[in-house]
Amino acid sequence: MRLHLAGALDIIEISLRGTIAYRFAMEHGSHGHLNPDNYTFKDNYKGDWKIVPIWAAIEVIPFGTLSVFLASIKSNEDKKAISHFYKLPALHLLPSITRHLAYTRNLCAHHSRLWNRHMRVPFTIPKFIMKQHCIKDENNQIIGDKKLYPTLLICDYLLKTIDPESQWSKKLNRLFAKHPHIDFQAMGFPTKREYASLSNPPINPYSEK
Repeated sequence: MRLHLAGALDIIEISLRGTIAYRFAMEHGSHGHLNPDNYTFKDNYKGDWKIVPIWAAIEVIPFGTLSVFLASIKSNEDKKAISHFYKLPALHLLPSITRHLAYTRNLCAHHSRLWNRHMRVPFTIPKFIMKQHCIKDENNQIIGDKKLYPTLLICDYLLKTIDPESQWSKKLNRLFAKHPHIDFQAMGFPTKREYASLSNPPINPYSEK
């Protein structure tokens, strides 16, 4: 599963780099990233960039730095345009998601355990995903919000936004079907009974497909 998730993160990361670089270049020019006035946290970037175009700079910075760069963009219009590409309605969502995905990518890259892992860098789960695919407890708290399940959901959502023909979730379901004795609740998944109340969940470890 680690390899399956890493493949998804590669596609998402490349898309984010391209989308951010395109927007920044179109609005601020090829070297607009060298202007500290374009950032909320000016000290983080002043003098840190090589004198190369934004599309070259974005290509070489680490994924984690990319998430900080996105969060520090000053213009709400820039943030709105980038978020709009991924059909995310609130400006705070994509920086939060990107930071979490950078953390998750590092887990995959260093062969860390994903099963039953407490995700130390959680993210803000979009409300439309919570409403359709998450289960809440009696205190209205999302069950498994710091486990792997929400990560898989947001990856599937972003992949289908990038490529509507994405088969990633179907391949993941087939992988789960080969290992039916895994404790899926340890990864934050709803129980088989709870799945019956969800609206067409894209990732279903109990599916036989």
